[in-house]
Amino acid sequence: MPEDTDIPKTNFSERIDAILAKDEGAFGRFLLISLSAILLRLLIMPFCGHIDFFSEYRRIAYLHESGTMLFGARFITTIIETINYTIVSPLLSEKSSMFLMHDLTKSTASHLQFFGFVEHHAIYRTFLLLKLPYLLFDVAAGFVFYSLFEDKKTSIRAALIWFFNPVTIFAFYIFSRYESIPLFFVISALWALKRNRIIISSVLLGCAIWSREVNILLLPFYFVYLIRCQQTSIVSKIAATIILLTLSAFAANLLPIVLNLDDPFLAEGPESLASFDQSLGLIGFNMVWYYPIITICAMLAFWLLTVENLSHRHLYAAYGLFYCVFFIMVIHSVHYVCWSMVLFTIFAAQNKKILQALIFFCISWFVFWLVASDLGVFTHWLFTPASLYFTNLPVFPEIVNQYLIDSRSAFNMHHVVYAFRSLYAAGFVYLAILIFNKKDKELSWES
Repeated sequence: MPEDTDIPKTNFSERIDAILAKDEGAFGRFLLISLSAILLRLLIMPFCGHIDFFSEYRRIAYLHESGTMLFGARFITTIIETINYTIVSPLLSEKSSMFLMHDLTKSTASHLQFFGFVEHHAIYRTFLLLKLPYLLFDVAAGFVFYSLFEDKKTSIRAALIWFFNPVTIFAFYIFSRYESIPLFFVISALWALKRNRIIISSVLLGCAIWSREVNILLLPFYFVYLIRCQQTSIVSKIAATIILLTLSAFAANLLPIVLNLDDPFLAEGPESLASFDQSLGLIGFNMVWYYPIITICAMLAFWLLTVENLSHRHLYAAYGLFYCVFFIMVIHSVHYVCWSMVLFTIFAAQNKKILQALIFFCISWFVFWLVASDLGVFTHWLFTPASLYFTNLPVFPEIVNQYLIDSRSAFNMHHVVYAFRSLYAAGFVYLAILIFNKKDKELSWES
């Protein structure tokens, strides 16, 4: 169904159409949106960072100085960060005092070490320069979103949603994690898949997996799609499978062990990269006697295997539904939910109701983590360079405990957290319902 219909416009639609105007000059509007997004990010980048950012670049600095490489999980992300570190290191004249580390088995920074890092006089410059790869891949992903759709109004909406949703801005630039790198490869793989460029798509998805091993969870759906895709030759299917299995074996640390590449590159120890057990952690979050993530993957894969008239839209829907259910159960870290934003952006750009559901979800995500957070997750502590000397400021959970909860009442902070987690889960459920209901259709903005 084409987007230009005779359906009367609501106030919401009129505001959107006023921004988009006509299809002509869409790329110019995309450039303006991109420049605005870049400016916003540059204003945030020097001031924020979680302790994990410091731990990450302690490892990168060690690899740069020692000339070693890690062939296991997150190899591509590590290479990209190392290249950037090599380029900008001349501008970090005192990098040795900031990232000094003699033992890779103790690469995870303590809070005391992190406070020493953010007290450094070059901290703002350091934050800005080391986040440049995140910005580069974030903007590149925005361009892929713009290129994904034929209709330019949809393209502009996708760019707006991607560049200005609070989840990815927080994950990439405030929490300051490298998630934009694997997410760029994910959206690029879906772009190639839509155009039936299976080999290119498999390489890009493999890069996404080798950048962030959790993307292995997308493989069952992709393989089912390959099996059933009638537009793809058997040779291409076999080649794509070999590519994905090989890169996944590296990402899961299997091939590095078999090829003896983990010693000495992967150190051992309670705080080392090798101790993270990525391949086992992927199917974690177990409940009593089974892994619900495996159950969900199997159900969605079986649906893809049996659905009629399979198309790339069904694969997109399976990915979106998987992330909805996954994050209802998994709340390990506040920034993880950005993994789902690629699929949510694709659907929200095409349909107003899904966009409204996404807005509700973003609000519920913010409120939940506001009440569930501590000083290291979602509060002013992330702005440590600017707030280091104001750490006595109360955080939201303290305010709730102090002013809203009576110690004599059976109602406590856990009830508040659980209530807002339920609201957060409702956001995912609502998105899942809308995505599943529209899985077989060519989406339109109004319908």
